[in-house]
Amino acid sequence: MFEPKEEITAAVDLLKERFGHLSKGDFIPWSEIDALVGYHGRYPGTLIVDKFRTWLRKDKGILAVAVRGSGLRLCTDNYAATDYMADRSRKGYRCTNRTIHHLRAVDGTKLSDHGRQVFSQQQYALKYQRLVQGRACREFEKDVKKTDVPPVRKTA
Repeated sequence: MFEPKEEITAAVDLLKERFGHLSKGDFIPWSEIDALVGYHGRYPGTLIVDKFRTWLRKDKGILAVAVRGSGLRLCTDNYAATDYMADRSRKGYRCTNRTIHHLRAVDGTKLSDHGRQVFSQQQYALKYQRLVQGRACREFEKDVKKTDVPPVRKTA
């Protein structure tokens, strides 16, 4: 019987063997990945897919992006240089903004003087970070040329 680590390595090797010949711009459906190594959405499937994506990026120079509900998209250089970067910068902005909104639930009066001072400095730093990220997103989107790929709606 396989040790867990050996089992994961064997599954990643299966993916390399089956999909290693693909090039930038190709697409791998989740159904084919699931048929080879099991369900991709739970451990160890997530770890297997992550190791395969890392192998693609490091050894073959291909960025693989997970498309929700569809599969893995092996990005072209044009997509990776434009739309992917814009998506990641928007995601960073949303994450910072969400953190600021969640911190509104903190009651600063229950903190010590030092704790209140540190908390307020951290909030200020987050707001400044959000400002810089928002500017960078807008500048980037202004300069980006849209690709011919239709937008994909996120499912709720």
